[in-house]
Amino acid sequence: MFCVHYGREVSADDTKRKMNVKGIKYWTPPFRTDHYAMHHDLQHKVMFQHYENSSSQERLHFFEPDTVHRLRHLVPKVSSSSSLDNMDKSKDNKPSTKRGKTSQSRVDPTPTKPTLDPFKMMLPPTEIPHDMQTLVDIYVGHHYTPLEEKWKALTTVASLVAQHVRNGFLETHIRRALIAGASKSEVVQVIMQSASFIGLPKTMDAMKVAHDVFLQGAADSQNQNTVFL
Repeated sequence: MFCVHYGREVSADDTKRKMNVKGIKYWTPPFRTDHYAMHHDLQHKVMFQHYENSSSQERLHFFEPDTVHRLRHLVPKVSSSSSLDNMDKSKDNKPSTKRGKTSQSRVDPTPTKPTLDPFKMMLPPTEIPHDMQTLVDIYVGHHYTPLEEKWKALTTVASLVAQHVRNGFLETHIRRALIAGASKSEVVQVIMQSASFIGLPKTMDAMKVAHDVFLQGAADSQNQNTVFL
């Protein structure tokens, strides 16, 4: 179980360890009854509703500080001095039903489903993801990437130049950069910027490839025969 302020409770067999709930406050009995009531009647229900509505991918990052901070304002505010009385009154007014059997145990209004930006997962305070699905989402994130297509293409050109990649890949991505709006001088600058790191021979080989592409002219973005990888 978890909530905004207290994190996860100790299980009956004491199997939950602090190292497994890093970043979430760990708490054990005894604790104040008004805090316990507020936890079960407000905080836990709201946050658990969000957790249930999250996809399996979003649940992996649900306990990160950025996500918890974003959902914190959705938890109703109750003063600690009167929280227990308010909880008792609300329980008296509710129909007698078993918890978890019906939808009446849900908190109104229904919280919105949190949306997680994959690119923010790569930034502090979160850890760099290592699962393949997240990395693929970031790589093909055409709709939410902070980089324009031109800069993505130029970054790929720089990577291929540094690795001295041939088999037409460098030529393909230079054309892609030109189609995306990069100028010839920008392509040249990206290649020459690598000279001090990869050496002059590799740099001049890449310049020859770029020169050949410039002589051929950039393909029309709507009528190109090259598949961009």
